Amino acid sequence: MNIDNVYILHTFAPEIALVALALLVLLVDLLLPKGNKRQVLAVFAALGCLGVAGLGAWQWTNGAPTPPAAVQASVHVLAQRGAVALEAMLFHTSVTQPTSTAPVLTPDFLVGMMQDKMWPLKSVTETDIRALYKAANLTGMDSLNTTDARAALIAYTALRRDIVRLPAQKLGLAHADEAVWWLFANDQFSAAFKVIFALAAFLVLLFSVRFPVERYRGEFISLLLFAAFGLMVMVNSLDLVVLFLGLELTALCVYPLVAWHKDNPRSAEAGTKYLLLGSLASACYIYGVSLLFVTFGSTHLNTIAADMHAANPMALAGLLLIIIGFGFKVAGAPLHLWAPDVYQGAPYAVAAFLSTASKAAGFAVLLRVLTIGFPHFSEQWATLLGVIAALSVVVGNTIAVHQNNVKRLLAYSGIAQAGYLLIAVMATGAAHLAGHDPIDGGKALVLYLFLYTVGNIGAFAVAGIVAQDTGSEEMSAFAGLRTRAPLLAFGMLILLLSLGGIPLLAGFVGKWFIFLSGVQEGQYLLVLLGASMSVVSIYYYLLLAKQMYILPAKADAKALRIGLPAGIGLLLVVLLTVAIGAYPRPFVEAAQVTAQALLGR
Repeated sequence: MNIDNVYILHTFAPEIALVALALLVLLVDLLLPKGNKRQVLAVFAALGCLGVAGLGAWQWTNGAPTPPAAVQASVHVLAQRGAVALEAMLFHTSVTQPTSTAPVLTPDFLVGMMQDKMWPLKSVTETDIRALYKAANLTGMDSLNTTDARAALIAYTALRRDIVRLPAQKLGLAHADEAVWWLFANDQFSAAFKVIFALAAFLVLLFSVRFPVERYRGEFISLLLFAAFGLMVMVNSLDLVVLFLGLELTALCVYPLVAWHKDNPRSAEAGTKYLLLGSLASACYIYGVSLLFVTFGSTHLNTIAADMHAANPMALAGLLLIIIGFGFKVAGAPLHLWAPDVYQGAPYAVAAFLSTASKAAGFAVLLRVLTIGFPHFSEQWATLLGVIAALSVVVGNTIAVHQNNVKRLLAYSGIAQAGYLLIAVMATGAAHLAGHDPIDGGKALVLYLFLYTVGNIGAFAVAGIVAQDTGSEEMSAFAGLRTRAPLLAFGMLILLLSLGGIPLLAGFVGKWFIFLSGVQEGQYLLVLLGASMSVVSIYYYLLLAKQMYILPAKADAKALRIGLPAGIGLLLVVLLTVAIGAYPRPFVEAAQVTAQALLGR
């Protein structure tokens, strides 16, 4: 196989497997009779998602691969050209016709010259010089890793601001492998979230066997898988337009999934609201991207960061519109109004996927965009996210107290959880401003998103099983669940306590690291507000526990059957929740490595 194709295959292995699985599900669905409920097909797709998660874990273990040979050669030539032009400028020789084709000075010598007040370059930093010369002095036996290659391109872009005669770098779209390397990060951060999305699809499909949709089962499964594929494209993108393609692919799959029960007025209403508000959020995002393109002539995050050397009002406006788009995606207040109605009208499987995988993608992409593309605006976006975080924890927890519908309760709980997660994102910006290591905020975000994805899918699954058995989504449907389904009640209790942050459970570990990242950056009031609102969340979670363990079941209530696939899924979720709470070290270390891949540059 061509070595360039090997690089592309390595980059998109989970995505290719997921798309193949979705197409296979559609093919098998065509061969099955109409009366078949496709429950075995759902289990097959769930197991396939487990295999996709394995591919993502393989990517995470191997780390970012060495860039293709064509990329390394192009970067080497550009770096040589930039270094020679730099030396020509310093010694007043011709830039267009340099005296040599390779640099003759050392980066240490040039860094020493930077201390001179007569240093003519304003845009080039010490880091840029070292990255440029490392790539320029590459020999036939050496190779550049992805981080060094991207750093050299950023340095060349910065150098062009001071040496305008240097040609623009055109690396990116000449060859397929170059385009893939330029447009997609292919790092451990994206690989970790591919695992999260695949595991979310696995759990959702496994639980959906217990409460299947009424029609078009094969199409339902395939749309869910294509939505997960869109999330993987989003989280791996380094270009804002490619990111938008992943965002819209996911949205186009989720819109019909939300309105799947077309005979149910609530489902139709939910689908309509999500379509209209989602389109508005997408319009805000792409308009913000267009403003950035007008300002910088590119939509690539590395290029935007390299060209952004002053607070440009147009760039600030574009950033604000992008944050609005992501604020809708993660359901942060005041952009949260769609979530309760959409969750209530959507099938339980779709609501579980939206509240976890979609939210995780929004936060992962938000962290990448802000930290790579807009580090110079850290003060502005950290302040804005702090306000959104405070509003989210207050609004989400306060309104959740008054909910009787379990879906709406979990929706407002998710809004509050978005507020906690925003504390971690804000901490990375505050760390950048203070010159601290931003890894702690990123580590807390990755860890909590994984814990929240597992726990919240489990909570939605239990709610769906109870609703299908009783025909009601109200809290009262859980009355006496300890006698009707003791294992189900116990599992739900563990998940609720974990979401509330009770010690020795996974949720406590996640909140501990989130609040710790905020405290380390001096965000004491925000952390205090978040901790106080966590106490409020325990109250409404215990209201549901009260229904299950204190109030009696109805006189005609019957024993509730869980089902084997759903029982296995619930067991896995509960065991993982308890195991992480009891021994979190491996998961914390994995989150540390994942955050390091993005923020440790």
